[in-house]
Amino acid sequence: MLRKISITAIVSFLFLSSCVTLNEFPIEVFQPAKVTLPAEIKHVTLFNRNMKYLGDTLQNYYSNNYRRIRDIIPINIDSMSVRTCFDSLSMKMQAQKRFNKITVLPVTSLPVQYVKNITPPSKKLIQKISTDTNADALILLDTYSSYYTVYPNHDEGHTIAKVITASIWTIYDASKVQIINHSSLVDTLYWDGLDSSGNYSSTRIPNKKAAMKIAAGMVGVKYSKNIVPSWTTVYRQTLSCNEEDFKKAAELAKKNKWDDASALWEKYTESPSKRFQMLALYNLAVASEMNGDIESATELISRASKISSSNNIEKQAIRKYSAILAKRKIELNKINSMSYDL
Repeated sequence: MLRKISITAIVSFLFLSSCVTLNEFPIEVFQPAKVTLPAEIKHVTLFNRNMKYLGDTLQNYYSNNYRRIRDIIPINIDSMSVRTCFDSLSMKMQAQKRFNKITVLPVTSLPVQYVKNITPPSKKLIQKISTDTNADALILLDTYSSYYTVYPNHDEGHTIAKVITASIWTIYDASKVQIINHSSLVDTLYWDGLDSSGNYSSTRIPNKKAAMKIAAGMVGVKYSKNIVPSWTTVYRQTLSCNEEDFKKAAELAKKNKWDDASALWEKYTESPSKRFQMLALYNLAVASEMNGDIESATELISRASKISSSNNIEKQAIRKYSAILAKRKIELNKINSMSYDL
């Protein structure tokens, strides 16, 4: 389960000691959720506990040029941010066929509670929410905090903005009233005011309210990777050398013409040169993965490993890719064990 990216900016590394070129390129792979939820969990409720640490009192402040400034018109930043966070999280969860229903309770269901430490909720609260919403599991946002800053980039003469977010989450199995997962997220989102061509405009620097909403939405997206699988960009490599066929095959691979490239590599799998055999088998393994055949890729890289003996750059590449394929097989088995909309 991968999506191929147009390889227009392939990165090549030439190792003069062995005259081997490593051609690195990006692909998108479907990665499993970080947390394995029991298959019987189909209805999930999102709930905001509305807890704040005692020192978290800057909701109506921001920093401008290293000076703390109070909002002219105070707004309930936390409620807005949590609502946006839940919206983006529920959208990501609903995009998959993993869950039948996602219930989002009002973010102000509980009043704000300032505490020294974030402690687990009472069993009674878990049971009440589960019963009221008929949920199989609860995703609790224990606390959420964010802070907006704008400051000058003296080197460029531009203004930069950032939002720091921090959140703590707990997933409960409703039937057992037990914690499935407890995790925290801390992140920083920046805006430099530049477009894709490097041109600056202050209009690309969002104000506090807009920046807080964008950052909160990103928190929801990032946390969703704990619960549902997602597409992620990773990198692979092909190996080439001074042999003309390998150069041609590398160019074909850049254009995602893996079958044509494989036809050239295949010619060298029985070559008298062990080195050519090894390079061909390695590249054929990569081509097999690109074509969605992870089993063939594993078999081919195993054959390449048996041919390689010295600890050269090719051997290192084979070891690295063998580990990648082993991990990828585990990920695919995990994904295939659940029902997802790809």
